Formats: sequence, C-alpha cells, structure tokens
Amino acid sequence: MAPSLASAGAAAFVLLGFTLYQSFLSTGIVYGWPSLLSLLTSENVYRHRCDNYAESCPERTLAFNLVFSIGAMVNVSGGVACGFLVDSIGPRKGILTGLILIITGSLCLGLADVESDWAWPAAYVFYGLGGCCVHLSSFSLGNAFGKAKGVVISCFVAMFSISALAFQVFDLAYRAGLTLRVVSLIHVSLEALNMCFSGWLWPDSALKPGTRLIFERCRIKSSGGMEQGIATKSLTARERCVSALGIARTYKFVGFLTFHFTQLGLNRCLMGWMAAELRWKHEELLGASRPGLDIDHELAMFNFLQAAAGFISIPAFGWLVARFGHRRAPFCATAGLAVLFLAVRPFSEPWLLPVLYIVSACHRQLFFSTFFTFMISEYPAELFATLAGMANILAGLVSFLQNPLLEFVLRDMDGDFLLPLLAQLGIAAIVFVCSLVAWFYDKPVLPPPAALDTETEPGQTSPQSAKLSPQHASEVDEAAESKLQL
Repeated sequence: MAPSLASAGAAAFVLLGFTLYQSFLSTGIVYGWPSLLSLLTSENVYRHRCDNYAESCPERTLAFNLVFSIGAMVNVSGGVACGFLVDSIGPRKGILTGLILIITGSLCLGLADVESDWAWPAAYVFYGLGGCCVHLSSFSLGNAFGKAKGVVISCFVAMFSISALAFQVFDLAYRAGLTLRVVSLIHVSLEALNMCFSGWLWPDSALKPGTRLIFERCRIKSSGGMEQGIATKSLTARERCVSALGIARTYKFVGFLTFHFTQLGLNRCLMGWMAAELRWKHEELLGASRPGLDIDHELAMFNFLQAAAGFISIPAFGWLVARFGHRRAPFCATAGLAVLFLAVRPFSEPWLLPVLYIVSACHRQLFFSTFFTFMISEYPAELFATLAGMANILAGLVSFLQNPLLEFVLRDMDGDFLLPLLAQLGIAAIVFVCSLVAWFYDKPVLPPPAALDTETEPGQTSPQSAKLSPQHASEVDEAAESKLQL
C-alpha cells in the first residue's frame, strides 16, 4: 500500500525539505522582476541609452520591459522543451540542467559590464528555462507520500509563488552594501551547493505511485512502486511524442485543460485588472461621498497576500485529496472559491477587500495544486513533465488575453467593471455546477487484476477495486499480446 504522510519515511522528508528550499531559490525567480529592476536601476544598467546619461528615458524603460518580457515568455514557451527534456533524462538530471542554466544567468548578471546590451536578457532567458526545468522535475516526489501527495504538491506550488521573493532578498543585500557582482556570486554559490545535494539525494527516475524512498549507502534510493516486478523500458523520443499527443487528444485531457484555463483566466483577469479596478472602486466611494481608497497600500496588500495567503489552503487541499481523491473534490472546491471571490468583486466596501484578497489567493493556490496533482496522479510519471509543458504554453496564451480585455473595459466601457465582473461570475457559476454534476456522475472504473499493487481511491475498499494506472494498462496489453503470439 502506498505510504501516507506519517509513514513516508525519513528519506522522503529529507528530500522534501531540501526540494522545498531549492524551489524557493530557483523555480519562479524570473517573476521577482520588480526587485531585480530596482537593483539594476541602481547599477545604472541601460543608462547609456539615455541622452546625456539621464536617469530616466523611454529607451531605458523599453529595454527593461524587454528583458522581463523575454524571460517570462521563455519560461512559458519553453515548457514543452523543458518537460520533454525532464521526462527523457529523469528528475535528477533535469534539476541539475536547470541549476546549470540558473548559475549561467547569475554569472551573466554578476560579470557583465553595465553598458552591455545582451547580458541582461540572456540572464533572464537562462533564469526562465532553468526555473522551468527545476519546477517540472520536482512534482513526482509527491508519489512517495501516497494519499498525502496533495499536501506535498501544494507546498511546491506555494514555494513557486513566493520564490519571486528571492530577488527581494538579493536587493536587500545590495542595499546593505554588497555589490551586484557579490550578490550574484552568492547566488551562484548557493545554486552550486544545490547541485551537489541534488546529485546526491535525487533518484535517477521519476517516482511512480506507490514508490518508497529509503537511505542506501548515504544516498536516497527508490523502491517499490506500481511497476515493481515488471520490466519497463524507457521510451524513445518518437514514442514519447506519440504517447503525449495521444493523451492530449483525449476528451478527458481536453476537458481537464478547459477547466484549468477557465480558472486561470479568471485569476489572471483579477491580477491584471486590480490596479484599474481599485481606481474604479475609489471613484465609486468618492461619488457616494465616502472616504476613498489608498490605492498603493491596497495594491501592496493584494500582491503580498497573493504570494503568501495561499499557504492557508495547503492543509485543506491535502485533506480533500486524501479524503475524496484527486478527481472530484479539488475541482469542485476550486470552482466554488472562484464563485465566492467573484461574488465579492463587484462591491466597493473597503472591509470586503481583504476577503477578496485572501479568497482569491486560496483559489489561485487550489487551481494550480489541482492541476499538478491531477496530472501526476492520472497520467504516466514518465510523461508528466511533457504534458505539463504543453499545458504551460496554452496557459500562457490564455494569460495574454487579459490585456486586450482590460483595454476593452477601459476604452469602450469607460472603466465600468460591473458588467465584465458579472459575466465572469456567470462563467464561474456554470463551471461550478458542471463540476458538481461531473462529480455526481463519475463512475468507478473496472477493477484491475488482484495481483497488481495499486493505490486505492477514497471509497474503494481494496487495491482490487482501484483504478488501473496508464502504465499498467499498457504493460498488461503488451503481456497479453506476447502470450497470444506464443
């Protein structure tokens, strides 16, 4: 039987603790741009583009915007390449590759001349690709915790959200008197230490459901798993592409992505519209002869809670997955939170704003946790990163829709957000109802052979009534064909 959080073993917890620290330092640092921008501005980067070496000019602003845009675009569009690489070489080598890229980015920052034009976008390209590789390599660790995988995966999602604060730590060190070169070399040394521990601790292959981690000769090895006793061969590049595309064309995968993109779009509209929406609420309050809002303070509070308040929902998500499984309750809970925060958004009452910030942060935490938990549980571990990378590209395209929608509201609707917010609430309500209906009509699948050791879903009495994994299904089919040929 798969281990739980309490019985996962010391090796699993050691690897989990290290991976959480590594995730904070490496995975989402590309989104800590405001802190890095402050540091680069103080170092007079791109100041040579301004006439008379002025401190500010449109050319310098455009150059800085281009650096972040390139890094963020590479982090999104490189998902398929990074995922395919991680699935091909395994999580340990995938993490090492990502850390090498991040170290290269920090070396570009620390050793480049301040008048360089190429070093800064190159560094952000390395940060984007490296963070994606490290992030996608980590999630199979959740399989070592059995039914408690929801807590583990949700922790990885939360660490990705707050990893943008890593550059804020570097900015504080810079303001304390360290130079950009010293700060960058400190980052290089920390990531080099991460490389040593990753090469030492991480197993070679992706961890599959039912895997246990044990210490063996001062290293961590994997044992057990659903493929125990069955000889498996690694997929070729062509077989991996064909398998991933075959899964991507199924109704289940398309429906899953539709749900995810709907939740992602609602969240992105919230984050991208918040500044303009707060100004709208400020004017509504002034029009009612009431005190207005401190918009800068509200934005700071919103950004902080979006990164930090998601931790509140980690225990709840872990309980949902352990109690009801990964296929039903997390989707309903995510859709329900979307309805809740969208029901609050149209109101201008100042006391409702903290409620909006906290509920929307929990919604963001839940839909990303639901996405990765479903992917790592429902599909083969050796295809997880490829499928997640494919979804990452499409998610990036969905995110880019927020700007045209915001421009439409500000221009054609004179900044009145009421109708767009009600439309989003209607979409969220439809998705919530569909999720409840899908939960009600979700039928248990046929049981696998009794000899196979599988994880049971909540409500199933034994492994004999559990769902057969995609890996086992293909292996059983191959075994049957071999017997027929004999």
